[in-house]
Amino acid sequence: MRVFLISCLLFVSFSAFNQTKSFRDKIDPQKEFREEEYSILIRELGSTEELFEHNSSKPFIPASLVKLVVATGVLGRDLNLDTRFVAKTRTGNEKNQYRIFQLSGSGDPTFANPKFGRERDLERIVDSLLAWNAVNDSIFIENEILTDSPVPGDWKYADMGNYYAAGLWTLNYRGNSFKISFQQNPSPGNKCRIIGTQPEVLSFELENHVISGEKGTGDNAYIFGAPYVTKMFINGTIPPGTGIFTIKGADPNPPAQLAAELRALIR
Repeated sequence: MRVFLISCLLFVSFSAFNQTKSFRDKIDPQKEFREEEYSILIRELGSTEELFEHNSSKPFIPASLVKLVVATGVLGRDLNLDTRFVAKTRTGNEKNQYRIFQLSGSGDPTFANPKFGRERDLERIVDSLLAWNAVNDSIFIENEILTDSPVPGDWKYADMGNYYAAGLWTLNYRGNSFKISFQQNPSPGNKCRIIGTQPEVLSFELENHVISGEKGTGDNAYIFGAPYVTKMFINGTIPPGTGIFTIKGADPNPPAQLAAELRALIR
């Protein structure tokens, strides 16, 4: 997910802020980074006084730990992102009017995400559609605000299908992830069968090549698939055994997944 704000909390003496070169030397004494490769913005707590800045308006793709710090700061404030569901009346001609229902996103990462207590978002939309007797009306899922790629162009293909490399869409859904449950196999080298997914209805196809690993091995299964693909491949191994083993992947098209689940629920 692209984040356009990086903030650092550094415990240094106040006098260092008045000496830009000295402060940079404290940050990177070994000169491992070029000055255009990092961004810093430090402000006085409880005020807007700027103590130090360097490339503070330049966008960067942060490392995973920085993502957590930035997300905590952003989501702890008023989040000016939402997912809107509205009913509109359209006129075909003087005698014919029809309704459309439009679901639009603006980058909200919390929509239908259980981690934010919003697992019932889709149910509420379905309840509204049924109450409005809207089963035969047109329903549009809009995903056109963000024009950039959901993932940075330099991300590795080997990462894209896995949960830790989920992309950013205008309309994000369930954290843009899904789960796959396997029946473990006690014999190393034998194929492990998929027994279910969560959600049950997926907007893409899965091709399974996962086998049972050697005793003592952990989760070495990887999902391959870039954004908008219609088929994802699962390779690698999972621990041997006789139980259920679940892995998590990145949804290649969250708006399409939302549409698939919505269709299944209102039929």
